[in-house]
Amino acid sequence: MEFNPDLPEAHYALGRYHHRHGQYEEALVHYDRVAFASGGLGKPSSVAGWRVNIQFILGDGRAAFREINSLIGDADRESWIWPWCARQVAAFGRTLLENARQAVGFWQRYLRACPEVAAASRELLLAKFYLRSNGEDIGKTYAEFCEEFERQMNHLDIVDVAFAWDRLGHWAQDEENWEEAERCFRTAYELAGGHYGYCLGTALNSLGRFEDSLPLLLDQAQTIQPDALSWFQVGLAYEKLNRVPESIDAYKRALALDPDYALAMFNLGGVYWNSGDQEQALLIWRRAVEQFPDHELTARLRSEFPIPL
Repeated sequence: MEFNPDLPEAHYALGRYHHRHGQYEEALVHYDRVAFASGGLGKPSSVAGWRVNIQFILGDGRAAFREINSLIGDADRESWIWPWCARQVAAFGRTLLENARQAVGFWQRYLRACPEVAAASRELLLAKFYLRSNGEDIGKTYAEFCEEFERQMNHLDIVDVAFAWDRLGHWAQDEENWEEAERCFRTAYELAGGHYGYCLGTALNSLGRFEDSLPLLLDQAQTIQPDALSWFQVGLAYEKLNRVPESIDAYKRALALDPDYALAMFNLGGVYWNSGDQEQALLIWRRAVEQFPDHELTARLRSEFPIPL
């Protein structure tokens, strides 16, 4: 470069060096100065391919997809372009909302060019789930998306199928369709077990099937997912089964893990009250009202109980 500061081969080589060593800004400076007069080693499309990777890493998904759209124009002549771009979008397409929006269009275009690639169907579904779980309108109702998913699920491995059923369950849950949520969560749990039992147990609680939910939720709280959420659901199941000591213990465990879990504190007071221990109930509710003055249950307690809380 001392002899020729614009030598494209030199900028390409330095770009690759900095890229391999994680010096992405420096690599991009050199890639942007590569201007080959003709094809051959280090041709422009390969430089664009490396730029896609760096732009994704640097969080500039819009620039990465612009580069991809330009590259795809040469995909008929360069066999590496579709697979390379697909790997990049699979790795980064669900890291940001803007990336996911663009990823949906990419995978649709990819499937038109390469309909035999099952992984692309999986990625398209997962991108749509990502958008839906982040509040984006994907242009389909729950029933329409279920139909699309069930057509495509044979292209997914068990882990991805279980995850997809779980996402469907949360969609049904958002619509308060607990019967459908239970079906989806049960399918996910039967496929992959593990933490999917929490969602299934929660759905069963919401359906009033506390005898069925309790073993699942205890497994979560004691072994798989021992957090405040799991112990709260255990406490709720015990409460509805009128197993007072176990319910009190579970709610206390939830509060020990998360002292700011308002609903656990209000429910704990309710269990004491319903079991006849009004003194302990009022003690807990006073603490809850003081700690959560703006909670809706605080207003309810103050309106329903004449004693000062």
